[in-house]
Amino acid sequence: MEKDAIIKAGIEVLRSKIKQNEEILNATQRDVNEAPSAMESHSDTSRYQFAILAQNQGAIINKFTEALYELEKFLENLPAQENKEIGYGSVVEIETDGKVSNYMLIPCEGLGGIEVQSDDKTYTLLSSDSPMATALKQKKVGDKFSLATGTKTKELRILSVA
Repeated sequence: MEKDAIIKAGIEVLRSKIKQNEEILNATQRDVNEAPSAMESHSDTSRYQFAILAQNQGAIINKFTEALYELEKFLENLPAQENKEIGYGSVVEIETDGKVSNYMLIPCEGLGGIEVQSDDKTYTLLSSDSPMATALKQKKVGDKFSLATGTKTKELRILSVA
């Protein structure tokens, strides 16, 4: 398992999300320009509503662009795993309810659990502000911990750290 391959896959997913959201933004901006103004339609607020949607779409693009920058910077300075304590750059295999999942902790906020494929496995990128990343920090192989997910609490066990 190559950590840089996992991060590169995450970078490609982010680039794809940015492109997708830019297309949505362009379509929304066209809708803003084509919608009737308040003077043309006495009660229609379509132009205003489309403008708000465009503004929100721009914020999403900014968030993904910042995460992309942080991930590219992280790739350039990928830390060597000196011990088996979990931190940024760690790839962690976790068992919960008999199911094994793979995660990688990254120092980006608000990434939202992007899943990537590498080495025929699925890895979930955990942003620094996610509950799972917070629960994993400073833990090591064999540790068990609980994580509240909605109304349930799951019991998890760390199988490996690389």
